[in-house]
Amino acid sequence: MSSPKPSIHEAQVPGTKSTRRRDLDALRVFVVIGLVFFHSARVFDTGEFYVKNDPPSESVDAVIAFAVMWGMPLLFVIAGIGIWHSLRSRDLASFAAERTKRLLVPLIFGTLVVVPPQVWHRIRVETGRWPDYLDFYRSFLDVEVNLKGFPFIVRASPATDYFEYGQLWFLVLLFGWSLLLIPFFALLRRRRLVERTIDRYGAWPIATGAVAILALLGVSLPLRPEIALWSKWSYLVLIAYGFAFASDRRLGELLHRARWWILAAAVVGFLTFAGTHIATSDVVGSDPLVDYDADGFVLRTSFAIGGWCWVASILSFTAARRRDSRPREHVDPRPTLWRRFAEMANEAVLPVYVLHQTVIVAIAFAVVSYPIPAGLKYVIVATSSLAVTLMLFQLVRRTQIARFLFGMKASTEASPPSSGLSSTQGAQEHRRS
Repeated sequence: MSSPKPSIHEAQVPGTKSTRRRDLDALRVFVVIGLVFFHSARVFDTGEFYVKNDPPSESVDAVIAFAVMWGMPLLFVIAGIGIWHSLRSRDLASFAAERTKRLLVPLIFGTLVVVPPQVWHRIRVETGRWPDYLDFYRSFLDVEVNLKGFPFIVRASPATDYFEYGQLWFLVLLFGWSLLLIPFFALLRRRRLVERTIDRYGAWPIATGAVAILALLGVSLPLRPEIALWSKWSYLVLIAYGFAFASDRRLGELLHRARWWILAAAVVGFLTFAGTHIATSDVVGSDPLVDYDADGFVLRTSFAIGGWCWVASILSFTAARRRDSRPREHVDPRPTLWRRFAEMANEAVLPVYVLHQTVIVAIAFAVVSYPIPAGLKYVIVATSSLAVTLMLFQLVRRTQIARFLFGMKASTEASPPSSGLSSTQGAQEHRRS
């Protein structure tokens, strides 16, 4: 008989403080900083963006497709893991209040202040003239409420069609799905569904079930609005799986054991998606992402399964790294330079996410007209945008009102809690240290 596993219901040892999942913090920072380079590349691909280089490059499309396949899904899974941890120290009402403060406030502020300049630049590109900003802003605020589009309940009025969320769609979905999933979170904690399922059947049913559900949602893309090539409901499943993944460390152990098989499946998924897309891209009047035919089925299914496998692969190698690590006998309680840098980088994630795309659009607008190679333009846009965004973050973090508007904790508040894989793991590590 296997030994009992720690569960989410085991209370932390009084007087102890669990350690943060620094690996997940690093992944979150990596993805958000990567978004600066990703959205800078959008200036040069063949898709729609606020500012475009002429001519666009089809070779960039492959890089964009690969990043879209796993980048944002990984953020949603990490968010689900963070929610599990957040509910270890909060009741459901406090959790809802915390979500409102940390997500809804920057969403409203960003939508009203940060996103409009992007749309303004797009109009300038399309019309060749600078519209009066106040007139444009009044049109941007011409909106209507549509509850059927939840969580995107506010949308542009058909008369103007200027209002949008820009890159903040992530906050819309994360806030809306977090609140919608509260009954699921409560059920999972109270009924110990993940633990009971693993005790009875093993970890594979949960892991393979997540792949099957995401594949099903991938096939149903034409029935739902497409957001970064994923169904909006796929992101709900990703949050829920992140929560379930964190509730029992045996899921992480399963990914660790199967990591090479998962990586192989991820590669096959992407190659199948890319090959199908290339083979069908020249068919006039056809869009495999929405067509109900064999090509569309293969394209969307390979995208959904490949995307999930890339996320699982990244988590599996993260789990392998933690598994191979050894606890240190003595830990210096004084913060090191690297630890202070890591804490600041984690603190910067949300402000950088909110700000970066507007900075990219403004800089790209000034750069793309210069007669220099496209590769050099990209380097200038990406590096300059990252530098400017980080400088703006330094301004944000220095005032309490700005910190509040960007969803940051007040500078006098304690650091956020751990997001470890089990509730007892942090306490055990603390006692060992």
